[in-house]
Amino acid sequence: MAVLIKKIDSLNARTLGNDDNLLLLSRELDAMDIDVLAITETRRHPEAFVYASCDVGYFSRFDKIGGIGFLIKGDLA
Repeated sequence: MAVLIKKIDSLNARTLGNDDNLLLLSRELDAMDIDVLAITETRRHPEAFVYASCDVGYFSRFDKIGGIGFLIKGDLA
């Protein structure tokens, strides 16, 4: 069964190195009913995570600055 993506957005996060920032962003994703969020300037080392509400994040590796990532609702991942 195909899943319909309704809302895609982007964000320059400046940093998501702190888990608290990532948690707040994930909550906002749910509150704003965004299906996929493309993120730049993540500055985050872990490559993937699963948040309790089933949001899934994928992040690229980086050296000192930058990094990109995606937050995807769990039912789409």
